Amino acid sequence: MGKKTKRLFREVLCKNNKRGHQAAVSLRLVKACHYPRLLELVLHPDARVRARLCSTLGELGGYFDSGPRLTPLGIPALLQRLHHDPKPRVRAAAAQGLSHQVRPGMLPALCIAAQDSSKKVRQGVCHALGMGLWESGVTLPQKRQVQAVFLCFLADPDAYVREWAAFYIHCEGCSLDSPEIRAALWRLVDDTKDAVQAEACATLGLLGDRAIVPYLIRQFETGTVWSWNLDAAAKLSDPASLPMLQNLRSGYRKKHGFYKSVTETIKAIKKASPKSTRLQ
Repeated sequence: MGKKTKRLFREVLCKNNKRGHQAAVSLRLVKACHYPRLLELVLHPDARVRARLCSTLGELGGYFDSGPRLTPLGIPALLQRLHHDPKPRVRAAAAQGLSHQVRPGMLPALCIAAQDSSKKVRQGVCHALGMGLWESGVTLPQKRQVQAVFLCFLADPDAYVREWAAFYIHCEGCSLDSPEIRAALWRLVDDTKDAVQAEACATLGLLGDRAIVPYLIRQFETGTVWSWNLDAAAKLSDPASLPMLQNLRSGYRKKHGFYKSVTETIKAIKKASPKSTRLQ
């Protein structure tokens, strides 16, 4: 074991959270001969160390965008921590780690973990399930099971869980749309949290629900502009959205981050709308 690797293994055990986290990040890229040591540490008596190692095992062999470099070696250990660790921070780290390594066969276990009393764990499970639905090989019964979980997530007491559940529903490949899901999303249109409202409106629009148009216009009127609700407005292509979008664009400088996106949305609506129905 080289000096750098020895230092990383030493620092991942330290009490300094920042240094320990940085060591855990670096340990994701250690040589395969050191993997057994990583798997041992996931059982360390210190919950902080176990949580750090869950993060390491989630991206073992490379980062999320490195594709084939990721190794599923740590999945059994992560599933074990997710279901049996007494500390919520460790279960949450395991769920987050699994979101990088999720496979269709893991969905039933994640659905069980979705009932965890810790909001941090439910947040991680929400990400893992959302990412898992993008994978090929997900069966119809599994999707129905996940759909039932997401109905619960949309009514979760934690706003973060509600927001991300709404996000994953409109992601391409998830296929969770149903009358029950639509009804749950409509209840979130009046959520107490602005971010949840915005995500629910965008998702309903991206699912093709034209009744959401007035709500999207209201968001644009209050300055709530982001890529998803612009995409929803473009997909619905309702000319009633044009005046507010044009008003928004007039208030932006050309270098503004959303100037180009708003302009493209306006063009998309005009292209899809008959000239006689366009509002000037």
